[in-house]
Amino acid sequence: MNQQPAHSALACHECDLLQTAPAAAGQAVCCCRCGCQLRPRPGYPPATSLPLVLAGLLVFILANVFPVVG
Repeated sequence: MNQQPAHSALACHECDLLQTAPAAAGQAVCCCRCGCQLRPRPGYPPATSLPLVLAGLLVFILANVFPVVG
């Protein structure tokens, strides 16, 4: 069987250029025409995730200590 690599098409949010994404995962993909970032690098760095988790934990604790509906 002859299998061809699966390329996905990406549309630019700024200029609407339709282009194929490279098969290599884990890379940022930029538009050829305007340079807008189409596919960001996967995942969030720990410096971003930790404050979000702590803020969510704080809101969760406050919501359980002071219920809105009694």
